[in-house]
Amino acid sequence: MSRPTLLPGLRLLWRDRHRLQAGTDPERALILEFPVPALAEVLPLLDGSRTEQGVHRAAAALGIPPQATADLLTTLTDAGLVVGAHTLLPGPIPASLRQLLAPEVAALALQPPGSTPEASGSHPTPAQPPAPTPAQALRRRAAARVLIRGNTRLAAPLAATLTASGVRHVAVDAAGPATVADSSVGGITPADSGRPRAAAAADAALRAAPGAVVGPLPAHRATFVVQIGPEQPARPERT
Repeated sequence: MSRPTLLPGLRLLWRDRHRLQAGTDPERALILEFPVPALAEVLPLLDGSRTEQGVHRAAAALGIPPQATADLLTTLTDAGLVVGAHTLLPGPIPASLRQLLAPEVAALALQPPGSTPEASGSHPTPAQPPAPTPAQALRRRAAARVLIRGNTRLAAPLAATLTASGVRHVAVDAAGPATVADSSVGGITPADSGRPRAAAAADAALRAAPGAVVGPLPAHRATFVVQIGPEQPARPERT
């Protein structure tokens, strides 16, 4: 396996001196037996910064027998609790974006067994296509262009949620000036009152994900259009 990584967000709970519970999902949690408690020192090595050989070398330097390390890696991999680092993030990305996407990576990686077969080690049936790995899901989000239309207070926090989750281009098509009534958590603020509603919503999206694209987006170029409010459903513009 290339750079084995313990699933981000996985909770590790000691039950006693020799038993460690990995995970809290009843269908996925695993009880690990450590005849020698020092073997648990292998777990911090599974952070994606080392190759599998590198993990073995680091464990050996800690005095852990090679076979014990190999058996632990096999157990964790078979349970879907250790995956290759390349399945979590879509290639080299800036540290700031890596930190921003960390909650999304953890949520995707900890989905129930079978929902991300490549990450969990399960095998999809012919009738069930493989679900995307976290890296694949985030890559698709980065390629998406979402247009949000509507003058309600929900537009801005929705835009912010999408950019924070890795959607690269999110645009808000909203008319008129913002008012105090537009204020919401994660969206337009009271200080935005009087500013163009669309511009205030764009700033909210940028606060959630600096570097996102929030410029105008014609409906015919959007991969997804969200209509919020009582207006008629959005229709792609004719070219």
